[in-house]
Amino acid sequence: MSSEICVACGHAATGEDTLITADDGTRIHLRHTLDPRSWFYAVPAGPDPKTGDGFAAPRPEEAYANAPELLREAAEVMRLGTALTVQAAHAARAIDRRSDDAPGSNGLARERVYLLRRAALADRLAIEWPAEEPFLRDAMETSQALIAFDRRHPRFVPPGIEGPRSPEWDPSARPYTRACYTAQGWA
Repeated sequence: MSSEICVACGHAATGEDTLITADDGTRIHLRHTLDPRSWFYAVPAGPDPKTGDGFAAPRPEEAYANAPELLREAAEVMRLGTALTVQAAHAARAIDRRSDDAPGSNGLARERVYLLRRAALADRLAIEWPAEEPFLRDAMETSQALIAFDRRHPRFVPPGIEGPRSPEWDPSARPYTRACYTAQGWA
């Protein structure tokens, strides 16, 4: 009968004051884990950007299952970034007015591909080397840049995911990156 006694207060369980089993196997009233003044208070676990738990997005291992090797992707992202920079310089000088280089949806589409792949690369680096603060900061900043772009240009948001204005992404935009990456068909 001792398993029906609360280790926090020594009282037995009642119909409205139930006992739960703690991680260590002891029994405790649920109310003790919900009271911030209690030694047994358990801070509710929120969404985890690193694992993706608690988000309406795939976990990293699912999102990046078929992603290119990190160095290959880093080289490709650098190439895309350089191409966008060159394209912007040409557009600013009014040189080479081909329709696919003109400011518009084609240029925006290329910019979004760059932002998505850049954010995904940064997220993967932060997952691979979690102790490296610059990688973590870069993952947060690039995922925020992607979400900001999608808020300005919602037509580029893949169907079937929570939109960029959803409170789902308030704790972190990194899972938004994973959801977009998966929706693009690269996963």
